[in-house]
Amino acid sequence: MADLLDQPLDLNTRVLAAGVAIRVAGELELAPVGLGGQSYAVEPSPSPALIDISRGTTGRTFRLRLSGKLVGPCWRCVTETRTPFTVDSWEYQEYGRGPDLDEDGLDCAYLRTELLDVARWAEDAIIEGLPTTILCRPDCAGICSGCGTDLNSGTCSCDAPEPDPRWSGLAELAERLKDGS
Repeated sequence: MADLLDQPLDLNTRVLAAGVAIRVAGELELAPVGLGGQSYAVEPSPSPALIDISRGTTGRTFRLRLSGKLVGPCWRCVTETRTPFTVDSWEYQEYGRGPDLDEDGLDCAYLRTELLDVARWAEDAIIEGLPTTILCRPDCAGICSGCGTDLNSGTCSCDAPEPDPRWSGLAELAERLKDGS
């Protein structure tokens, strides 16, 4: 089993000459990710991660790779779901830039005075790569808003809701289009 990665990762202990790259492999302990007011655990915990650090003549490049699953509620039916994720994220830090400069994508947002916040970077990269909705399955029917029945496992006995009168204009248009008038 790999060692846990230091948090934050101290780059002062990893001296690189220009043109040299190193790989730091280990396990990353990630806090649950918050999405839409819900908490999603990261599996496996801790998660295996690879960090590549290379030094060029103008700056340093960082690459983070990890994969796993987020475990938490489906956004429609609230059953527990496991959403896979894969992270392959790059960051760059140009040499000679002050801490207040942040333009042109030349500053690594996760690097502060030689300390690389890998956990925050991983969390942001996981969230960026997720689908727009977290569902237990693509055709999830959700739950009935009246009785709370899981519509994936059957139908409920609720009466059909009355149509919203604000949509009546569209209903009339649909009827006219259907009749061809």
